[in-house]
Amino acid sequence: MNGLREISPMYEYSLTAYQVVFKNGLEQSKKDNVLPARLRFIIEKLTQLFYEFVCMGIFECHKLIFSF
Repeated sequence: MNGLREISPMYEYSLTAYQVVFKNGLEQSKKDNVLPARLRFIIEKLTQLFYEFVCMGIFECHKLIFSF
């Protein structure tokens, strides 16, 4: 997400925005008692939520660049 400001200076996100998405990811990820499985679920959920969060706030023409 930080690299997006190289595309346009408009794309700067606050630490608070990161923290909200991160907290939501921890709460929404699937629970598991096995640590490696739990970590995998957290990583998958955080990846999904951050991708959706960024796509919601960038111009359509930059979404393809971000997806790569």
